[in-house]
Amino acid sequence: MDQRLKVFLAFSVSLFCKRAEDCDKLTKDGAENDHCCMATDMVALEGRGLCVRLARDGQRCHKENAALEYYGNKFIRYCPCKPGFECKERVDRNFTDPLQERENRRCQAKEETTTLEAVPT
Repeated sequence: MDQRLKVFLAFSVSLFCKRAEDCDKLTKDGAENDHCCMATDMVALEGRGLCVRLARDGQRCHKENAALEYYGNKFIRYCPCKPGFECKERVDRNFTDPLQERENRRCQAKEETTTLEAVPT
């Protein structure tokens, strides 16, 4: 078998997942998991999903609690954001369709919050 074909087959097989834990093997030793198990449609939700990298800045996303436990903690169509980012709705003044709310979410850098301490007088 051609070496390139072997590499392709090994790589493509590793991208499939039945459960979220199946994507952990793509994470390098000691690194934080940076993949989620995503279903692109209802067939993949019940069968095999794909291990996909967590969403980056500006990419569509799902909130972390959107994983479907019954289906192996798969996400539908989008992964949550990578650490340091949060999934927020984009502001659109003409946005009126609540059914498309999830289509409007994007990863944005988390805002730094500072706490003010009272200075003794």
